Amino acid sequence: MTNSVDAARTTIADAFDRELDPLREYAETFETLEEDPFVVFREAILVPRGLHEKTLKDYERIFRQWRAHMTEQGRHPACPNEDHVRAFIRDQLDVHGYAPATVKRKLRALTAAYEFWQEDAGFPHPQDYNPFDSAKEKTSFPDPAKKPLPRIGLEELRNRVTDIMHHRDRLVVALQLKCGLRAGEVCNIKISDVNINSSELRDH
Repeated sequence: MTNSVDAARTTIADAFDRELDPLREYAETFETLEEDPFVVFREAILVPRGLHEKTLKDYERIFRQWRAHMTEQGRHPACPNEDHVRAFIRDQLDVHGYAPATVKRKLRALTAAYEFWQEDAGFPHPQDYNPFDSAKEKTSFPDPAKKPLPRIGLEELRNRVTDIMHHRDRLVVALQLKCGLRAGEVCNIKISDVNINSSELRDH
């Protein structure tokens, strides 16, 4: 976003007595609390969903990266503004070299936590302000050249699946092929999700 646009937004906000950084006033209070808002989100939302441990660790890694970024910005991680989010995006893309899809995935995780704070009555985050959504809408992500997908004939695909001898490994591959599941979705399947008493399953 150009400086002229930022200046115009500031002028408009001043004219209508609006705050472009509405979470700034809460940052100092958050610093005095022992409770971590991200831990509250994890325990209240992620853990009850029964997510795989790997998925939980992915969230925690993203939150650690965000905390480190906000420490550099001199602001509590639960009280960002758009500039903080845009700086995080630039840092992830340009400094660390993450792919746009990876950065967007991290933003989705951070947005999920922020939306929880908006909905929970104990947090001061306003309903009409989400710096993550605003920053994403105003950011142009590079579109990396897509590699052509490998084309495998049906007969060759069948042979490759048949060559997988371990039942677990074949199950994972077949689930992804048949149901179009991503790796993370397969990881989060629990035994309780499977109908063990299915006649087809027992016959097989």
